[in-house]
Amino acid sequence: MTVEAQVTINGSRAAVWAAITNIENAAEIISGVEKIEIVEKPASGLVGMTWRETRMLFGKTATVEKVIVAAAENKFYTTEARDGGFLFTTYHRIADHEGPLILRSIHETKPQGFIAWLKAIPMTFFKGVIKKAVLQDLNDIKAAVERGGSNFMKAEFRVLKARPTLSVVLTRDSVCAGDDSDAPHEKKMIVHSFVDPEAFVKAVSANYLPSVAGIGHSWSCVLNDVCVAEISVSNIRTLVRESPFSEHNRMHFVYHSATY
Repeated sequence: MTVEAQVTINGSRAAVWAAITNIENAAEIISGVEKIEIVEKPASGLVGMTWRETRMLFGKTATVEKVIVAAAENKFYTTEARDGGFLFTTYHRIADHEGPLILRSIHETKPQGFIAWLKAIPMTFFKGVIKKAVLQDLNDIKAAVERGGSNFMKAEFRVLKARPTLSVVLTRDSVCAGDDSDAPHEKKMIVHSFVDPEAFVKAVSANYLPSVAGIGHSWSCVLNDVCVAEISVSNIRTLVRESPFSEHNRMHFVYHSATY
């Protein structure tokens, strides 16, 4: 079964690409997504990125693990998911043409085996419901991009027009003596160039900072020698208005243990 939908978006290609690939914050953009859990994030590019996505389907909460299997920056990416004997393939494409951009989403459901094939027969009756959900996702993305004007998406997801993605080297303090073995814990990432420091800090800290038991501890986020934000257990407090990017970007996280 194949379901396809599309929307026209008044926005830059970079802004649309940033919105559809902002997997970590998809629950904040797409109303149908309840929760995202990142499983694996590649050092560069999108291929191999894996996450668990929780949605409300037919009145019940459902979680499926998705992985990006193909991608071309600012053009398309393809995901696959396997569940209940089915292979679910989704294609997100930004069409190449003059004028406003067209974002197209194609969802294919293929049964893997005879039992799954039998289960697939009644699924055709829900094709209209599924298409409505896909279209809602696209309209949510459209709204996120257009809310900030024709050239940029809403402020928290705005990226540099000339450099929608950039390389950043991450380092951090150790949180205990046993954490010193591979200090300074250097990691290189390719991320979206979010102008909003909170969005950028969220993107680079996800799956990088270690889990620390208890409450009261925090991290200072220093981007290119500028302290841009502080991360606590409950929130992120920004200290600058815009992310101070440079040609070569480094982010260091300074650990502050709990004080009582």
